[in-house]
Amino acid sequence: MTTRGQISLLTVTILLGIFLSIRLINSKPDKDLLIKEDSARVPQANQEKGLESLKDELTSIENEWYKIKAEENTEIVLGKKGNYYLVEIKALVEVGRSLFRPARYVAKDFELRFRESLEQFHRNVINRLNGNANYMIFVKGSADKIGTKSLKRFFDQGFYYNEIYYLQKNAKYVLPELQRKQIPQPYRNKHLPDLRARFIQEEIKKPPYNMEARIIEGSVSRNYYYPSDRNVVFLLYIT
Repeated sequence: MTTRGQISLLTVTILLGIFLSIRLINSKPDKDLLIKEDSARVPQANQEKGLESLKDELTSIENEWYKIKAEENTEIVLGKKGNYYLVEIKALVEVGRSLFRPARYVAKDFELRFRESLEQFHRNVINRLNGNANYMIFVKGSADKIGTKSLKRFFDQGFYYNEIYYLQKNAKYVLPELQRKQIPQPYRNKHLPDLRARFIQEEIKKPPYNMEARIIEGSVSRNYYYPSDRNVVFLLYIT
């Protein structure tokens, strides 16, 4: 073999060695990358653990701001299986256990009596869910029977809710499709549950709560005079 051929063979051998060395180096796991991947798994595991811990807490809670109880039914809204929690935000007017006065759907004492309780619920529950779980908030209003025959009242100034979008109920489920309901002026007692739910829906959209909620069709109770029926409750759904 000529000297030139020997040099070419040597060059090829050297280049092949360099190529294989580079491949070998690149095939080794990046230690820093593995550390980053392991670090990313830790927050995810902590989030899952925190969510399960929160679900356990929500099984039954009552404090000075709100009362929460887990529902046994895991599919209250048709097609949405998960964990449901009934939430009562505590805010009482002077007479009886009620958020709303008779025949009214606007809570004049909202900022004074409801704000702190709602902020505590938002801080202790909703903030822990944000970014860690899929959830939805539903709101349902109610009314007692007083005024069923006689009530005819015009909308409160600034709260002209002549149209309400809500979820209808059947015998077994809350149906997921939004329905539209026209509220006449003057309104009657049967319209109070959904008017009250609409009022709360609008109020909790505002800062610092920034909470979106859907209205579940409300109802008038069988009780003629029962202040605790002049209220709204939340239904919290977590997947």
